[in-house]
Amino acid sequence: MLNVSRLGVSSSPYPLLGIVPVFTPDGHLETFRLQSASPAAISVFGLPDDAAERPLSDLLPGFGLAPVQARLQEVITTGEDRQFDLYLPFASGNRWFDIVATRVSDTEIQLLCWDVTRYRQKAQWLEEILDTTRKGVVVYKGIRDEHGTITDFIATYCNPALAGMTLQSPDDILNRTVTERYSDAVGDDLFNKYISVLETGVPVRKLQYLDQHQRWYEVSLERMHEYLVATYEEVTSAQHTAQREAQYALLLNSVLDASLTAIIAIDSIRDESGTIIDFVCRLANNTFIRVSGRPASDIVGHRMLTQHPHLLNTEAFSRYVDAVETGQSQQFEQHFPGRNGDRWFTVSVVKKGDGLVLSFMEITDLKRTQHQLEASVNQLSQSNYNLEQFAYVASHDLQEPLRKIQAFGDLLMQHHAEFLNEAGQDLLRRVQDAARRMQLLVRDLLTFSRLTTQPVDFETVSLDQVISDVLTDLEVGIHENQARIEIGPLPEVYGSSLRLQQLFQNLISNAIKFHKPGQPAEVSVGVREAAGSQLPPLLNDQPGKRWVAIEVTDHGIGFDEQYRDRIFQPFQRLHGRHQYSGTGIGLAVCKHVAESHGGMITVQSQPGQGSTFTVYLPV
Repeated sequence: MLNVSRLGVSSSPYPLLGIVPVFTPDGHLETFRLQSASPAAISVFGLPDDAAERPLSDLLPGFGLAPVQARLQEVITTGEDRQFDLYLPFASGNRWFDIVATRVSDTEIQLLCWDVTRYRQKAQWLEEILDTTRKGVVVYKGIRDEHGTITDFIATYCNPALAGMTLQSPDDILNRTVTERYSDAVGDDLFNKYISVLETGVPVRKLQYLDQHQRWYEVSLERMHEYLVATYEEVTSAQHTAQREAQYALLLNSVLDASLTAIIAIDSIRDESGTIIDFVCRLANNTFIRVSGRPASDIVGHRMLTQHPHLLNTEAFSRYVDAVETGQSQQFEQHFPGRNGDRWFTVSVVKKGDGLVLSFMEITDLKRTQHQLEASVNQLSQSNYNLEQFAYVASHDLQEPLRKIQAFGDLLMQHHAEFLNEAGQDLLRRVQDAARRMQLLVRDLLTFSRLTTQPVDFETVSLDQVISDVLTDLEVGIHENQARIEIGPLPEVYGSSLRLQQLFQNLISNAIKFHKPGQPAEVSVGVREAAGSQLPPLLNDQPGKRWVAIEVTDHGIGFDEQYRDRIFQPFQRLHGRHQYSGTGIGLAVCKHVAESHGGMITVQSQPGQGSTFTVYLPV
């Protein structure tokens, strides 16, 4: 029978084994014999009834291994306890035991055997997890001097990820101290954090850049019993991204602060039902702060209606709410009354999260200019009305007396001329001539006034057809002056057919009128494309437009170019009325028609060499 009464094992709830050494005749340790066992040990190891006095290695082969024998011999020799792990095979499955060997007499050893299979399995699973995790894990044990001060750390475990992160093999890490691996580690911030966590037990989590590896790590430090567990996760890419984002945010803030547009970001404030009742400012750029006239501390973090209670129930506030709820961007004008005068802004509203980004562009000066323009337009409208009234008077009230003067003069000349002497008849003829000239002036003045007061519709106009109609109207004058007219192919333009006919009729009739005495009139009309330096300076600053230049050239008497601006003014003449008929209104009409079509008219001339009038029109 197995003895369970010796060594106090009978009452122990723990698996205890009592063993004694067996020596050879020459005193060498041969084996250990089982002396006793507690009921728990008998159950755990499945010991048979005849186990007493049998070699332990026969009963439990694992105890026969050389390393185990050496540990047990150390206990007999030194009297000191030894602790070791032992792996034992069983029919039900292999198991791990934590063995504590204690010498209880000169020849007897007691073995306390803890079944740690479950813990070893968990440890193995944990190790497998640590071996496959992307985070680097290292376990350190503190090394203390004679005063108990931690002076270094030795690595007792590291997973493959840590070895990969540090570009070292496990042999370079395990059982080596921190200072052996990094000679300058003592005193740096991370080393001091190691000491602090192991001494205080307070975990630490920090972002650390390691010069040795030129990488960023997120480091977590925790104390576990007398060990320090350090976890490293490389975040170099994320840190670079964060740095770029920080730089971008700094750049964005710089751009926002440099912007001439006032910009704020606001978040919605909702009540219990989810209805937006206010907004709170989260960000304001320098321009907004300057425009508002208040410090940033009075803007950021404050509610909108607290500072601007008048906005509640306004169209602007409703637009803010609608933009958040619908997500549709909006732009509108907003008026802000103030003690120093009213101000106007164009407001752009863009949804951002459960809030808005508002951009304010001040248009106060533009609004004032607009109001001034509206006043000017009203004045101009009144002036146009007055001019229309004048035109009505000129066309009716003034012409009627002129017609009567002419009619009575004709009757007087026809029926009473014999009663007048030669001087009287001459005076009467002069009166009739003056009346005709006055009637012609009134007619031309009425024509010119209608250019500025009567709007016309624009359409695509064929200049070929316009010139054809002009030549038809001038047919009698062309025949009387034996004029030779050359017309080249002309383009289509966008404008008023009636006004363009007035323009070219004036130019061609003038070219016929001012021919050289004794010579037939010669007139040519051609076209060319004009761009860049070929355009007058006033038209050269309109990129994207195509231009044509229609040239009306004659070989007539010409004029000195010092008068080329004067001739386009109303009622300006370079010749006496006895030499050439007309009132001097024709070229003023040409200038107005060209400009009303977005173009202009110029002239080149030399006395005795003829003139070239160039009309620039967009196509």
